[in-house]
Amino acid sequence: MITSNTKYLLIKYYEEVNLSEGNITIFQDDRNLWQIIFRNDREYVTLIDDENENGTTVSIKIIESTFSQFDKRYYISVENTFVKSRFYQEPLYSLNKRVWLFTTGKSIVNFPYFELLLLLLYIFFLKKSFIK
Repeated sequence: MITSNTKYLLIKYYEEVNLSEGNITIFQDDRNLWQIIFRNDREYVTLIDDENENGTTVSIKIIESTFSQFDKRYYISVENTFVKSRFYQEPLYSLNKRVWLFTTGKSIVNFPYFELLLLLLYIFFLKKSFIK
């Protein structure tokens, strides 16, 4: 579950990345387009490239109204060309529709990093599946 006051989503990659040409799209489960985040819009997309993150984390700013409807399902689609490997300069495999899926709701306890935890787990298992 994600709260309606979520302001940022963080995507942590297992290697250093650079922003590339792709976009991120947030849909409501009934297939309504809710927000498109263009990778070149620096107000909404930031590559965190400091001594702690080393270019492995992308911060996505969320429009205040994006998760405004309670008890609705949303999913996020990340295009394959959203980031590329800094070392290989090749696009990294991203999230297809209906992979990163969650429901909005009111919560007494706010878990602002819950969605990050889910994504990190997904990327970890995705990486393991490609290792031969």
